[in-house]
Amino acid sequence: MERIIRIAASAVLLLGVGAGLLGCQVLDPTPIVTSFTGGAGMLTDPFTLPAGAHMATLTTLGYCIVHVVPVAAPDDITYLFACWAGEASVGESALYVSDGTRIMLEFSNVSAPYTLEFEAID
Repeated sequence: MERIIRIAASAVLLLGVGAGLLGCQVLDPTPIVTSFTGGAGMLTDPFTLPAGAHMATLTTLGYCIVHVVPVAAPDDITYLFACWAGEASVGESALYVSDGTRIMLEFSNVSAPYTLEFEAID
């Protein structure tokens, strides 16, 4: 069994080195944050949303305002959602075009639990 594990580990190492030598891109195992849940006002940790068009969908039974705050230019706030009670009960969607820079999301005027999801548009 130990021999099989060593062979498998060697194969993984060789694939990574071979991909680097051939100029292939090795996938980054760091997950990209695309979903947020909560029930109170908050500012998320900085994260990077891949560049391109995304469908942002907010679901909540209550009030919720969502701002996108660029880390490098925090004065350039973008209003993503401003929903009143019941408006986003089955999901309210908006287009968000990311330039690939680090952002934070600011949730305010929250009166009920919410879920916000970003889905890349191909």
